[in-house]
This record gives sequence, structure tokens and C-alpha cells, in this order.
Amino acid sequence: MRSAKEANEDFEVEAPPPSISLLGPSFLRALFKFLRLTEIHDPTNAIFDQGNQELMRIIPQLIKHFGQAGITFTLRGEICYINQRQVRPIPREFYVYRYLSKFFKQRGMQGFRILTMPQENNMKLFLWLIANLDKEFDDKIDINRQLKDQGIVEFEIYTIKVSQSPDVEGSRGGNNFDLELAIASIYQRLHKFVETCFDNYRNRKSINLTPIQSTLQELATLTDQDIIDLLRLLYIKRYDRPLPYLAVNSAFLMAGWAKSLRLPSSVICELAGSALLHPIAYLIEEELGLNIDSEANRIQRLRFIENVKDIWQMSEVQTLSQLEWNRNFSENGVYVVGTTKCYSHFYSRMLKIVATYEKLTTHMKSSPAILPEEAIAKTILDANSCDKTLSKLFVNWVGIYPLGSLVVLNTGEIAQVFAGASNPISFQRPIVRIIKSTNGEMLKRAIICDLSEVDEKLGIYKKSIKKNISYEEANLAGPQFKI
Repeated sequence: MRSAKEANEDFEVEAPPPSISLLGPSFLRALFKFLRLTEIHDPTNAIFDQGNQELMRIIPQLIKHFGQAGITFTLRGEICYINQRQVRPIPREFYVYRYLSKFFKQRGMQGFRILTMPQENNMKLFLWLIANLDKEFDDKIDINRQLKDQGIVEFEIYTIKVSQSPDVEGSRGGNNFDLELAIASIYQRLHKFVETCFDNYRNRKSINLTPIQSTLQELATLTDQDIIDLLRLLYIKRYDRPLPYLAVNSAFLMAGWAKSLRLPSSVICELAGSALLHPIAYLIEEELGLNIDSEANRIQRLRFIENVKDIWQMSEVQTLSQLEWNRNFSENGVYVVGTTKCYSHFYSRMLKIVATYEKLTTHMKSSPAILPEEAIAKTILDANSCDKTLSKLFVNWVGIYPLGSLVVLNTGEIAQVFAGASNPISFQRPIVRIIKSTNGEMLKRAIICDLSEVDEKLGIYKKSIKKNISYEEANLAGPQFKI
């Protein structure tokens, strides 16, 4: 006769291992805590035993999850990857990602490999070794040799090699990957391409460029955070020749929004390409005097698309979006051509929102720029302007105070909107970086502040946005808002 305990054991099921969405942030938090404490305490402090044990608990779970002998940890900007899987930033823990990004960048590192499950003491020695690296240290072979000389064979410093990205002037060495320069390179290549095409739009033979598709694909593969980091720099949109910049800024904004909607990379690439081309309508209006809403203007757009199709390939849907985006339509998305009722494609409706917002926030010859907050209101309040459902998704993503906006807090401090909603279908109070104190002094180091934090005693938000201000009113140094 079997006991009840033995019978119950037959029904016991092993719990599934934690997912990477839980393990990844846990690993980063443990790594952050250990490295942060190295700046405060002596290596003999018992506090490091606790932090080390936490890492030793998580690492085998990560190894089991991926089914590999070890794991690779890398950083690109403020985005962390484990075995090439992005560990998505938790909005209320941005400080962890920022600290790790700064820590490794100062030491000339992009991450490290854990080749096999490490011994507990070796784990601690390894972390202390990289913590004590000279900030100007640049020889990765030496540090790996130091590890082996000390019998620490489970680790090696990891550097990212990039074969497809061209070297950018000012980068560290030929193959060392500097993501910020790579993003700037994408921006500059897109700008040069558009500028050349627009300058010679009536003379195709003068355009000698390689196809733009590969650069658009690079843009589509950037992470959400990579694009957000660049969008923060685009607060001042005052240019001598605005149209090429308007095109590139629109492409980045469209790519970021499309990524937040979790659209496929091929669709993101097409939407970004459509956004990049749309200012051709303004150029035709300026150069030929053809009103942007006229059919003659649309015919010229088609001719341009046909002339550059070998270097600027447009799908049928992308071409359609170039003809539809600036049409007014009713609430159900229908517009009329002659006696025919047409339903605009979602590419066209998304492009109309991005194009409207970018034009309103860019200084143009015909109209000065308005504040992002005002542009959002103007975009969503015009019944015949933009699709209401898509407009709501757009506003939830960029925020009522859009990414990069300069604001005055109720405390009198001046801040820039640092991060908006992580979920485009719901609204969240933003995270800001305070750059000026209440007495108007520029802070040496910006302070990140989560505006959703509540004062437990009073039951109200600790800080709130009082109003949106312009760059001139904020009286800030320009270079921090330039690429």
C-alpha cells in the first residue's frame, strides 16, 4: 500500500524556468549593485558576498534558459543584451541601464563573456578587476591576459566588431563599435542622400548615389532606445535648408513610433522610407508653384518617384502613401476623388500624423515652429486632419509633452522630457531629466526624475510639469541639442 505522500509525488510537476524578461533585469540589477558598491566600500567588506551570491544564483538560470555553456553580456548605448537578446529597459529602472552603460564605456568595454559557470571567488575577482581598470585603458588583450594569469579562465572581455558599418571619423579604432557614432552616421547618410536628390530633382543625371535601402534597413534595426536617444537631440529644428532635415527627422520619428507598435521590421523600413520622401511635395510647391493639395503636385511626385526608382525604390503601398498623406478625409478615413470614394491606407494615415507634427515643430520659410505640446494639440483637434485612433496611439507614445520637450516643473526647475510611455495604448506620466535648478543654475550632471513618484505622506505627486517652454526661454547651451 503506497502512502499518500508517495502518491502525491506522482503529480508533482517541475516549475518552468523564469523567462528572460524576469532573469535579464534581475541579472542587471545584481550587476549594478555590485559594481556601484565598489565605488564606496573596500573589497574586504562582507556586503560583496551577498551581491556575489545573487549573481551566482542568477547565472545558472540564464545558462539553462539559453541552453548554452555560457552567456554573453553586451551594451549598445543604454540598451543591454544577453546572448543577443535585448533586455528591455524597465522605465522605473533606467538608472541601472545608464550606470552600466557609463561604467563600461569609461573602461573601453562593450561587455564580457562568461564562458562557463564561474567559481564564486573568481566571479568576485573578475568584477573587482574590471572595476579597478584605468579609465583610459584600451588594450583588451592585456586585460584578458591578466585574467588568465590569475587563474580566472571563465571570463573574457567582449568587444563588438562591425563589418557592415563604415568607419566614422572620431571613432575609437577601425573595428570598435561606437553606437552613438553609428546612429549619427545613419542620420548623416540619409540627410546627404535626400539633400542631393532634392537639389537635383529635375535633373536625374546629376544624381550619382548608391541605393538608400540598406541605410533604411539599418534604421529599422535600431532599438527603440537608440531612436529615442537621437530624438531627444532634435528639439531645436531651425535649419538654413529645412526640407532635407525635415525628411530625416520624420523618418526617425516614424521608425520609433512604428517600433513602439511592434510592427515587423520590413513594415518599419517602408514607413521610414515613406516619411523620408514626403517633403518632396513641399519642394514641388516651392520650386514649381504647384499647391501641395493640387493634382498637378501629385503628378510631379509620381514623376520624381519614377526618375529615382533605381536608387530610391518605392513599393506600391509606399507610392500610394505619397499621394494620399496630405488629403483631408472624414472620421472614417474616406476621401473623395471626383465621384469616387477612397479609403486611405494606414501607411498614409500614419504618415499624415508624422508629417503634420514635424512640419509644425520645424522652422519653415512660410511658418515658424510651435512648441511640441501645441503641435500635439493642433494635430489631434483638427477633425479633418488625422486619424483619431492612430493619433491617440501617437500621443500616448510621444506624450502630451513629447520626447525632448523642455518644461518647467512646479518646483521651478527646468527639465527635458527623457522618456514617455513604454506602452503606446496607455498614458503614463513621463520621466524627465532636470538640467536647471530652481535658482536657474545649470546642473553639472542632469538628475533623472520620475514624475509618477508619489509623496507617501501627502498622497500627491512629488513633482509635476507646470508648463512647456521654448529653447530660448530655457536659455540653454545649444551643443547638447545637436547631433
